[in-house]
Amino acid sequence: MNAQIRRDQRARFPRGIRVLLFRGPFPGEGAARFREQMTYLDQRGYTPITLNDYRMIRAGELPPPRRPVILTFEGWTGETFALALPVMQEFGMKGVVFAAPESGSLAAEELLELHQAGFEIGSASLTGAQLSALPRERAWEEISRSRMMLEITLNAPVRAFAYPPGNVTQAIKEMVAAAGYEFACAGESGPMTIAEDPLEITRIAVPPLAGPAEFALRITAPAGAARWLRGRARTRGSGRRSPAQAGKAKTLLLVSAGIQWPGKEEAARREAEDLTPRILPLVAGLNADILDERFLERAPRWRSPLYRASGVGIAQVLEAFRARGRYDVIVSWAEHLGLPLAGLFRLTGATARHVSIFSWISKPKKARILKAVHHSIDRIILMSSAQRDFAVNTLGIPPEKIALLRWPVDEKFWRPMGSPVDTIASVGREMRDFRTLIEALRTTPIPCHIAAGGQLALEKADPWMRDISGMQGLPPTVTIGGMGFPELRRLYDRSRFVVIPLFPTDTDNGTTSILEAMAMGKAVICSRVAGQRDVIREGYNGLFVPPGNVRALRDAIEYLWSHPDAAAEMGRNGRKHVEEHHALDPWIAEVQQVVAGVLARGGDTDAAAPVSVVPPVRSLTYS
Repeated sequence: MNAQIRRDQRARFPRGIRVLLFRGPFPGEGAARFREQMTYLDQRGYTPITLNDYRMIRAGELPPPRRPVILTFEGWTGETFALALPVMQEFGMKGVVFAAPESGSLAAEELLELHQAGFEIGSASLTGAQLSALPRERAWEEISRSRMMLEITLNAPVRAFAYPPGNVTQAIKEMVAAAGYEFACAGESGPMTIAEDPLEITRIAVPPLAGPAEFALRITAPAGAARWLRGRARTRGSGRRSPAQAGKAKTLLLVSAGIQWPGKEEAARREAEDLTPRILPLVAGLNADILDERFLERAPRWRSPLYRASGVGIAQVLEAFRARGRYDVIVSWAEHLGLPLAGLFRLTGATARHVSIFSWISKPKKARILKAVHHSIDRIILMSSAQRDFAVNTLGIPPEKIALLRWPVDEKFWRPMGSPVDTIASVGREMRDFRTLIEALRTTPIPCHIAAGGQLALEKADPWMRDISGMQGLPPTVTIGGMGFPELRRLYDRSRFVVIPLFPTDTDNGTTSILEAMAMGKAVICSRVAGQRDVIREGYNGLFVPPGNVRALRDAIEYLWSHPDAAAEMGRNGRKHVEEHHALDPWIAEVQQVVAGVLARGGDTDAAAPVSVVPPVRSLTYS
């Protein structure tokens, strides 16, 4: 073949081929989805090639195929091999399988069979270890020795390397080049141009359960690819290092509208003056910028109309998506933020490391959305064992993807103050059954203040407290009204105990108020609902009553009111329980651990965050 023909072929051959990343093993119906994906490629005339094919085509040693695409595979097990290889052979396809020789994922016989079937075998290091965390000598052994072992097994050259997620540093790249690799694939998703940097080839990650429509979007969406490249260029141009290189990763903390984040200076003043529970330790621990509704006031003029028309929540999601390139990880706190953001990532094919903190995922609409988009969330933090069980058993989310943490409370702000006791209290709004509480108190002389967010009016319907509209009026001993943090703390301190009446629910509504009360050294009476099973220990730090049962609630209230020693003992136990299991600083450390794991593994969920174990329940009979 003469030089002119080789130049013509190189001119016709596209430099920016799409490189796809498939991770094994197959979850659930993933094998069927994989067949659908390969069928799509076959019907649209795509020709899967290997990285070595690409090298030979660029050199003019092979003719360029029609619609080339490079399929790369990582994390294959023997089971994945048995399911995937026949499908690809049926369609006459091949790809690049990256293996770690000492990880035990694929046997030498299986690697040989793949090689003989036309697949290219690349190295995923010796054991799949996190290279940037190793001493230089050990990292070199992982990179170079794995190539040697694979070449002995295959009796063929190994030219391609796959970085463990989050390990693309300049030092590692230099070792990869020195070890003789010609190509190296990064774990990040996005369109790729091999000619740009053959030792940092970016790939489009294919979710294992992606259907034909989503798969087609990832293959064909040039707009998403262009946006990703622009974001990557901005990140590189800013000089910000990758998380593996950075001394401290930068986090975007996405919080619900209404939190009214005052900014670090004002927050520091309020916390120093003991006017509000602490939030700065979380912000500092995550090295975070907070994105709440206040950003609308600072949004550029051309975006402001769009954001205002979208509503605050969607506007926050759009702004987080736009700003993702400036941060190493996004932490979204609330379903109405995390679910749309994950959906936007899934729809566009864009990626960012994403950790979501969710509370109530079992609502049917939320559950359907989460089932569809959880592949675009690296880790899900839940703080209810009932919700965790629902996620795993009903939605089929891998348990290792979920970090089950305890609800936190700032035990330094919510603390016993020593006020004289002269009342009881009920706190909160969502899912509160205040009609049952009010009726339970109607025939007693016990004073009670209901500190509900917003204003309650008996003549108006309320989405959460619809049951109180139309009542004959409040007992003279009952008052209602919202309170700020200092006033609410004084109310807790004046209360002999706190009552949390709930409608039946499978989520842990009321936990924030329960923990605040316990931190104040107060016993708690709560409706026994399916979701409230992680905090209250019957007879130890509180009492359960059947939901909606006026008589049972009245009996429990009268018992603790007339037995102050029992109430005080439960309160002391509640404070101890909070200090041992729900203190703020240990919770922040656990969240940091979850985020650090995502940054270190690029979304690999093998290492789960600690899971708290609920202490055994003890019972008490009262009369």
